[in-house]
Amino acid sequence: MKKFILVLIILVPALLASEDAFGQYKRRSKARLQRNKAMSSYRGGRISGGVSRFKSYHSLGVNLNASNYFGDIAPLSRAVSTDISFTRPGFGITHTYRAHKMASVRSSFNWVRLKSDDFDSADPALIESLPRYTRNLSFRNDVKELSVILEMDIFPNEGGAGSRLPFAPYVFAGGAAFLHNPKGLAPELGNDGTPLAEAGKWVSLKDLGTEGQNSDQYDIKPYRSLSYAIPFGIGSRFRLPGPFDAAFEIGYRLLFFDYIDDLSGRYVDPGAFGTNELARTMADRSREATSASGQPRQLTLITEAYGGTSTKVSQIDGQPYPTIAGWGFEDDIRGNPSNNDQYIVTQIRLMYVFGKVRRSAKFR
Repeated sequence: MKKFILVLIILVPALLASEDAFGQYKRRSKARLQRNKAMSSYRGGRISGGVSRFKSYHSLGVNLNASNYFGDIAPLSRAVSTDISFTRPGFGITHTYRAHKMASVRSSFNWVRLKSDDFDSADPALIESLPRYTRNLSFRNDVKELSVILEMDIFPNEGGAGSRLPFAPYVFAGGAAFLHNPKGLAPELGNDGTPLAEAGKWVSLKDLGTEGQNSDQYDIKPYRSLSYAIPFGIGSRFRLPGPFDAAFEIGYRLLFFDYIDDLSGRYVDPGAFGTNELARTMADRSREATSASGQPRQLTLITEAYGGTSTKVSQIDGQPYPTIAGWGFEDDIRGNPSNNDQYIVTQIRLMYVFGKVRRSAKFR
C-alpha cells in the first residue's frame, strides 16, 4: 500500500507537468504557424500587429530614354509645342540610395539627343507657322547630363530591401549640370553660291557665333557649353522577382538659358561674319532651295508671302547681300529670348537592389 501511494505521489505531478508542457507546445506551434502564414503573404509596408524596422539599401540601374525638345525650333510659339517625330533615344546609368521609408536620393548620368527642324515641324499653310518654315533653321544637340534627384514616394515602405512594395508611385525634383554643343548640317553651297568645304557635315553652331557672338561689332557674349537645369516629374517603381526593380518616369528639364538650339534673339548684319561664309550661311538659311535634309522647299510661297527678295548693303563691310524681306538682316527676328528652351525625358529603368532580399518564407 505504501508503495502504491508513493507511485501516485510521483506520477501525478509528472502527468500535470507533461499536460502543461503539451499545452505550451500547442500554443507555440499555433503562433509559429500564424507567423509563417503572415510572412508568406507579406508584400511590403506595415506588418499586422506591429511596424517593421526600416533599413536603408542601395541599387544600381541602367535606363533607356526618349527625349523631346521645346524651344524656338518647334511647330508653334507655345511652351508645350514639340514635334513627336523628332523623339530621339538615349541611355543612362543610375545609383539610388534608399534613405527613408518615403524618400530616396538618386544620382544619374544620361546621354540625351535633342533635334528639330523648321522644315519638318512648321506647316507653311498655317499663318502662325509660316515664319518658322521660312526661317529654315535646324539643329542637333547631344546632351551629357549629371543629376542628383530626391524621390518622394506617395506610400511609405517599411522595412528594407526584402520588403519593397510591388507598386510605388513617386514624384521627384533635383538639380542637374550638363554639357552640350548644338550642331547644324552644312549645305552644299554657301549664301554666296560657292561650294562649302564642310558640306554634308554636322558643324558646331556655337563655334560659328551665328548671332554675332564672335563679332566685335556686337556686345553679345558666347553661351557656355556647361549649363544647369532643374529636373522634376513623376514616376513609379515596380518590384520584379528577386533583387530587381523596374521604373517608368517622365521628367521635365527646366533650363536657365535659351541656346540649346543655338538661337534666341535677332539676326545680325551679314558683314559681321567677315570672310567666314560658313557662319554667314548657317546664320541665315531662309533663301535655300532645300531643307537641311535635302527636301525641296516652297520658295514661291515664301517670296509671295513676304513681298519677294531684295538686296541690302551691309553697314559693316559695305557689301550687298540678297535677302527675303524681313529675314536675315540686322534686327530681323530670329528667335524668342523671352522663353528659355526646355526638354523632356521619358525613361524606363531596370535596377539591381543590394541587400537582404526575401525570397520565400521557411517552414519547419
